Amino acid sequence: MHCFSDASKRNYAAVIYIRFLQKSGNVKTNIVSSKSRLLSNKGKITIPRAELNGFLLMCELYSSVIFALESVYVVNDVYFWSDSSIVYCWVKNMKTIHKPYVERRLSKIKKIITDDQYLKLVPSKLNSADIATRGLSPSELLNCSLWIHGPSFLNLSENEWPNLQ
Repeated sequence: MHCFSDASKRNYAAVIYIRFLQKSGNVKTNIVSSKSRLLSNKGKITIPRAELNGFLLMCELYSSVIFALESVYVVNDVYFWSDSSIVYCWVKNMKTIHKPYVERRLSKIKKIITDDQYLKLVPSKLNSADIATRGLSPSELLNCSLWIHGPSFLNLSENEWPNLQ
């Protein structure tokens, strides 16, 4: 399972894909679920905080998806992808003390992600959650392979995936 998050000035989003290795050796990926939220226009929120909200949304979406799928499928590994190096560092270094806004969200994330070895940094152009933050028309969305199947690197072996750490 591969979970992606992203944010913009207007909203934040998460999308989850399931990756199947077929008997033939081919890899198939398909979207399982997605969710987005608008940011409040009452106060200004920084992009890193919006990205953190997106990451938390991704974790919460993962929790609901895994609950629904665990009785039907065996999910071996779950990868959490973000294009925000700031959020990546915040989540990787959860022992560091942060401001209350960040700390509250990190504590919720920590309850869901117990092993940060599956936390990955992805280039923005390969982050499929970016589509939900900039928006596409319904017809464009139906024809968007990045949205339907996720980034093409998911069809490759793990050692060929982006590694921006």
